[in-house]
Amino acid sequence: MTSPESSPESSRPVLAALACLPLLVSAACSGPVSEQSVATPASASASGSEAASPQPGGSAASSGTTSCQQLAQQMSREEQVGQLFMVGTVDLEPGSDLQQVVTEHHIGSVIYLGNGTRSLAQTAAMSSRMSGWSDAQVGLLVAVDQEGGQIQRLDGPGFADMPSAQNQAGMSDQVLRTNWTSWGKQLRQAGVRYDLAPVADVVPEDMASRNEPVGQLKRGYGSTDEQVGAKVTAVVQGLTEAGVASSLKHYPGLGRVTTNTDFGSATDDVTTLDDTGSFRAGMQAGASSVMLSSTIYSKIDPGVHAMFSSKIITDGLRGKDGWDKVVISDDMGSAAAVADVPAKDRAVRFISAGGDLVINADPGLMDEMVSGVTQKAETDQAFAEALPSHVARVLELKAQVGLVECSR
Repeated sequence: MTSPESSPESSRPVLAALACLPLLVSAACSGPVSEQSVATPASASASGSEAASPQPGGSAASSGTTSCQQLAQQMSREEQVGQLFMVGTVDLEPGSDLQQVVTEHHIGSVIYLGNGTRSLAQTAAMSSRMSGWSDAQVGLLVAVDQEGGQIQRLDGPGFADMPSAQNQAGMSDQVLRTNWTSWGKQLRQAGVRYDLAPVADVVPEDMASRNEPVGQLKRGYGSTDEQVGAKVTAVVQGLTEAGVASSLKHYPGLGRVTTNTDFGSATDDVTTLDDTGSFRAGMQAGASSVMLSSTIYSKIDPGVHAMFSSKIITDGLRGKDGWDKVVISDDMGSAAAVADVPAKDRAVRFISAGGDLVINADPGLMDEMVSGVTQKAETDQAFAEALPSHVARVLELKAQVGLVECSR
């Protein structure tokens, strides 16, 4: 989930073919939105019911008569497991193969991946169609990886061209917040209620040209905690005002690595759990979730990918930083960083370490991943008893954006 080329297909043969063909880079990298020229919302307007939908951080969740924990406990094992997965699609119009995966496994979330032209109207129609695949009690959460610059998955009529984070950093905090409110409203109108943004990674100045996942792609907001924290706060607040959930990424930070984890394994020999100030700023601003890096951090948990590390997720993020909302993984389907881990074990390791929502960008692996979690729950009582708490956090996020009625 860290480059414009990381766009897995819905089947291995197609994935292999796409690997040889670079995806088109979004036109969003054409230039920044100026202080005087704030992005204009899409011409399409939200319907009355959409406009009235609950906002992240609003009062809608508190109106539910059932707690999200209770609702999670009432679900069948299959439904619980399905809520913990987000499956990716690069198809402009996802079809029956994806629908089968979602319905068969009760998958709770879908994410648009890949670069290409999707108009706002087309995206809204597709999001609406996919929503019909879900359990009526809990709506399907449609997400996107929409940052700006080279990482703008929804790029077509109705969507503004978003500058890169590097260029966004030149805006004042208020203008940046206003722009993100506008961009978020376009996502909301398109049926997308969860944006895996902003990037909270701090890239030191001397690493900018060597840092493949962030610096080279101009995805970073600055080289200090203070710089990045201020911009991340503006982005989170803008998305919240638009009624779209957000995600800080990639905890505890990708700024000091040279390898893009979509294409190889990365190790950070510098970062510690004291280097997360920019993430804490986003948490305090009301972020909806935090995405875990797939890098190995030698000073924290040697030899263990962050997504699989209880020292990083449970002790660091949940303990030291006090995070009690959704923890989402980076891609576990096609990313090279986790290729040596059996597919059936990836989600199990993440959830066991304290994570909640698993991104799988390769729908062809869903059977193995779901089977792995289900089998673990059948043979490990402690793991099974913890599942409702993981599901409840996902439901709380969904309640914030109006997809289920339950309270914290």
